[in-house]
Amino acid sequence: MAFDHQSWNRRFIADLDYNDAAVNYGVGIFRHSPASGERYWRIIGIHHLLPDENRGGHNLFFDVLDINGNRVRPIVWINWSWDGMRPDEQPPFAQGDKPDTEPAGNIALGSVEQIVYAGCNGRNTTLNTDGNSDWIQKVHTNHPDEGDAEGNTIGHHSFYVLWKETEVGEVVPDPEPIPDPQPDPIPNPDPEPPIPIPDSIIGIVTTWQGSQKLQFQVPWQAEVFDKRPEDDPYLEVLVIKERLQKIIDETDGNESRLYIELRRDDENTTFR
Repeated sequence: MAFDHQSWNRRFIADLDYNDAAVNYGVGIFRHSPASGERYWRIIGIHHLLPDENRGGHNLFFDVLDINGNRVRPIVWINWSWDGMRPDEQPPFAQGDKPDTEPAGNIALGSVEQIVYAGCNGRNTTLNTDGNSDWIQKVHTNHPDEGDAEGNTIGHHSFYVLWKETEVGEVVPDPEPIPDPQPDPIPNPDPEPPIPIPDSIIGIVTTWQGSQKLQFQVPWQAEVFDKRPEDDPYLEVLVIKERLQKIIDETDGNESRLYIELRRDDENTTFR
């Protein structure tokens, strides 16, 4: 089975975080943190070649798509390095210019001790002038044998990575959460109507001196109600009783019994 990179491209486009080399082969991605509106080279897929796809190779194959999903033409450049690389060992950019029937290019993986890192440099060889990039990291061939001697063996493992030019849209903050609807407050019940205040009150005083019955009326004007606490008719009555009692005491202090009736003169309403 030949390696069909285009079928893998379609799979990567359908699943932008595809990486079947992460768990068993330790291959990861160092993600670039793009700013709003920035274009950069995003890794959208990584694949470890199966034995029938690899057939004894030891390469990091790559391809690069533009913003519209087409291969970058005429040439794309890949910047790469390895663990422990000295400044004087900086390799030239890997060049991607192959026909569509194969990946755009590849980086040969050397000894099993070499651990490779690679990022897309875009359409030219001047660093960071054609967008920043995600980097594939920890690519190496020091993995156990798989299949026969013509498949994958230690020192003979290959990988495929696909970059795609990506533009970050404007970052829109999350909307403020919509609060749950609250039920309308229960209105307070209508207060009871105030007790009408009469214009005047008649105090009927009845008393006895021995067997002789004495009875007289004492008119009382409504201003007495100003003396009571608000909305308390009982204290109002007590105030009037106290005043009538004072009148009786001043009139005749020897009564044996006292009965006071408070009556509204307009409705003959009696208070005891």
